[in-house]
Amino acid sequence: MEKAERTVLESIDECYEQLFSAERKVADCIRKKPDEVIMMNVSELAAASGASEATVVRMCKHIGYQGYYQMRLMLAGDIARNARSDSNEDMQISTVGQVFQQIIGNMRHLSEGLNTSHLLECVKAIQSSRLVYVIAVGNTIPVALDLSFRLNRFGVPAIASTIMEHSLNHISQGKPEDMVIAISKSGTSKSVLQGAEMAKRIGMKVLSITAAGYCPLSRTADFVLSSKTEKSLFGDIGPASSLSEFAVNDAIIYFLKYQDKLARDLAGQENGLDEIELMLAETKL
Repeated sequence: MEKAERTVLESIDECYEQLFSAERKVADCIRKKPDEVIMMNVSELAAASGASEATVVRMCKHIGYQGYYQMRLMLAGDIARNARSDSNEDMQISTVGQVFQQIIGNMRHLSEGLNTSHLLECVKAIQSSRLVYVIAVGNTIPVALDLSFRLNRFGVPAIASTIMEHSLNHISQGKPEDMVIAISKSGTSKSVLQGAEMAKRIGMKVLSITAAGYCPLSRTADFVLSSKTEKSLFGDIGPASSLSEFAVNDAIIYFLKYQDKLARDLAGQENGLDEIELMLAETKL
């Protein structure tokens, strides 16, 4: 393919004069910080460049790619090839212990992005729903199946499917008192977004689990739980792990089981009270 013969930045340089002014904003943003762009979804690049999402996609097509996803994939490949020659010298993780230390660090970072009171709100919405549809595509499907199975085990009727058309069909026949949990690391999966938008039209509540802070899916959802971690174990272009999404599942299930105690603990924290203070209060007038 002709695009494989030159890099994304070379393609931008070659077509730059033919781009519209709004498209040049996107191109300039990619030129200035390609390392950051490969971590952005289309919404985040649009915000960073001051252009619309449609302009981002048009610019990618004008320089010869099918769309933003393909351009970002090729850009990541360009960066990887440039870095490959000295990757061995830069490698910092060389033992099993270091691998798990990074995973532990990512879990700490994940926990910092989740709020106890918000998670309790999510769990209450899940528990009050007539039926919960858990949707995902690709290698995130096992996360949806895991959450659906465990919700059922804790008394919350939930369904998930490995076939997205089945999920969309189920949602289309749902009721306003149902709920959709939409899982997408990028927050831009088209079919997952379709399911979330369909649910909103019916009147359902939507909870999104995504690693993207600003994306179409999070804008559609009533509740957002972040699965973003600090640093991928495999770098910017390696195979993405679903460990953080599974960890969010664990948090949901734990809060579902112990929500009454957690709510009491949270209320105590907000009131500035703890057991020691209450005990000391008994010794004073």
